[in-house]
Amino acid sequence: DNVQEISIVPRGGAGGYTLTFDEKDQAHMTKQKLLDTIAMMLGGRSAEETMLEDITTGASNDIERATGLARKMVAEWGMSDELGLISFGEGGQIFVGRDYQRQVPYSQELAFKIDEETKKIINEAHEIALNILKDKKDVLEKVERILLDKDTIYKEEFEMLFNGATVEEVEQAIDKKEEEKRVYQEKAKREAIEEHKTRDIKSRVETAE
Repeated sequence: DNVQEISIVPRGGAGGYTLTFDEKDQAHMTKQKLLDTIAMMLGGRSAEETMLEDITTGASNDIERATGLARKMVAEWGMSDELGLISFGEGGQIFVGRDYQRQVPYSQELAFKIDEETKKIINEAHEIALNILKDKKDVLEKVERILLDKDTIYKEEFEMLFNGATVEEVEQAIDKKEEEKRVYQEKAKREAIEEHKTRDIKSRVETAE
């Protein structure tokens, strides 16, 4: 999907975020699109593995969402070559002692196969994400440098990096955009003040009359 914004400014419980937007209708997603989405979700963890000597807890939500999506592909949408066109559903809850446990409508053997197929999808997507980041490591390093300096990168600057722009060129473009925004805001502020003054004078004249 098109990247709209990348930021290391904390947002909610996240230490940073990436906003994407798909202009196409995704009411019914293809298998390949789902696999690509899972690879994207694993991009953060894969980037840690590519750039750091360690990993962090920051990718926990991404891993949870990726696992849930992969499991749905296998157990609900019939997208596993091994298990075929069968929807296994989620089953119901049964009361056991003082707690509830989920009762699944299939055997332990099938549950094991579902887990294995889910793991297979995750592992393959993880490998794809790692290979992309290793292949584009120069762009990843540029993104890192700019984010550490500017906090946020928008769509235009992100595309500039993929078209071969240097860090300096991208930062100049960001500075220019920020200056244009500042000038626009100052102009809008002056116009608002002038409009307020005009209304105030008009009100006084009308009162005097």
